[in-house]
Amino acid sequence: MYLRKSSPDEKSQSKSLPDQEKECREYAIREGLLVIGKPIKESGSAKISGRRPKFNQMLEDIKAGKYDGILAWHPDRLARNSLESGIIVDMLDNEQIKDLQSPTYRFENNASGKLLLNILFAMSKQYSEHLSENVQRGTDTNWDDAKSSGEPKWGYIRNEDGYYDPDGNFDKVRKCWDMRLDGHSLKEIAEYCKKEDIHRITKEKPHNKISLHSTQQLSNMFRDPFHFGILEQKYEEKDLRTIPEINFKPMITEEEYDLVQAMTRSNPRSRGETVKGAQFYPLRRFVHCGKCRSEMRVGKSKGKAGKYFLYFRCDNKECSVKNVRAKILFDALYKELGKMKFSEKEYKKFEKEIDVLTEKQVIKLRREKRSLEGSIKIKNAEKNGYADSYAKLTNDESKAAIAAKERLNKQIEVIADELTDLNAELDETKKKIAKFEQTKLTKDEFLNLINCAENKMRAGTAVQKDDLCRKMLLNTELDNEKGASFLWKEPFASVLRVKSSINGGDMWT
Repeated sequence: MYLRKSSPDEKSQSKSLPDQEKECREYAIREGLLVIGKPIKESGSAKISGRRPKFNQMLEDIKAGKYDGILAWHPDRLARNSLESGIIVDMLDNEQIKDLQSPTYRFENNASGKLLLNILFAMSKQYSEHLSENVQRGTDTNWDDAKSSGEPKWGYIRNEDGYYDPDGNFDKVRKCWDMRLDGHSLKEIAEYCKKEDIHRITKEKPHNKISLHSTQQLSNMFRDPFHFGILEQKYEEKDLRTIPEINFKPMITEEEYDLVQAMTRSNPRSRGETVKGAQFYPLRRFVHCGKCRSEMRVGKSKGKAGKYFLYFRCDNKECSVKNVRAKILFDALYKELGKMKFSEKEYKKFEKEIDVLTEKQVIKLRREKRSLEGSIKIKNAEKNGYADSYAKLTNDESKAAIAAKERLNKQIEVIADELTDLNAELDETKKKIAKFEQTKLTKDEFLNLINCAENKMRAGTAVQKDDLCRKMLLNTELDNEKGASFLWKEPFASVLRVKSSINGGDMWT
């Protein structure tokens, strides 16, 4: 007996499986069928093949002779896709499945019966596709009206019109952003969320609350620009701040969001681990040695006068470059930025270059997207393999099994972290693809960015300096002879057409 409902949620369609079992058992008694073992129960859609492990195991057991037929409430419980329906019919042709029985459909194992079964499977597939189309149509209509699908955002609830209003957690979630801006780790913020019991109740799970207690949930939330007003869906975005009738209340500013992103890229706590004495250092993993090209480590040291200074260090024992003060790099960058006094002439050159650049960049991004999707598939398969191995040991409490489960659990956690990073990078790549036509700056934006860059860099905090450098530079190099040199990103490289280099020998250490 095979029983299936579409929703994996225990509360959703809660009567579906018991009702199916009751009708199937009554039918089995009437027809004199011998049902082997306990019913095989599964929750999940049959629209896409290969996603039902119990169904797949049932087919393997039939091939092995454990069963000779299938009793299901309706054939659409077995398949709603061409591949799996084809497998069932093929097994009927090869007499691996002797018979199909259902209290709602009379099947005869002959040519006409198989033809009708094929038609029924096709109708089930068509129904599933039409249902998806209707859902998608509603989603698209909502999106046109700046309404999102899916679960509400943390700190917000949908009102009767389908738009977002602050909920009872608004101030608490805002505190999470404040903690992140202050340099707290994801683990520390998760502890705060547990203490404050930040949670929400959804329509999908009316008797269960979803809590904001995990570092992964927090990581996802801190990547979401919704909290300053950008609603994303299907690689598109809508700025809720520009739609007056919505009356959207942002939780943070766009500048605060940008700072959190910059801190996440470089902060040693970005993966959630608590590091004693950890502190934000700008340009981490960004500066390379000008002689051996090794990545330079950034840190702080105490000078003779008792004051701390920032330095970059090459740890290559065979390289003559050791410690170089960060002041060398930033003073050189200030001078270089001060030279950039561009006019409308440079902007016109920028316009021509950016059109070519955009086309090349999109091709590169699409390749990156395919590469990331491939990596995610491999990691998911690896994670599922470990999960299957863990499941087989669930009821085994021997010392060897406990040790094996601990190892498997750690491996699953490592892969989960890697998948979080890969999916985040994939999401970012998709956003870049969707927004590539918007990359061109206006003349005023371009001239303001360039002509004010030196002042912004000098006045910025360590995080802001880091963010500006990463936006304008591919990397920078330091050594004891040439000082600092900078490799610019586009469009700056196209305009400058030089690799800037400034000497400062009197300040080297």
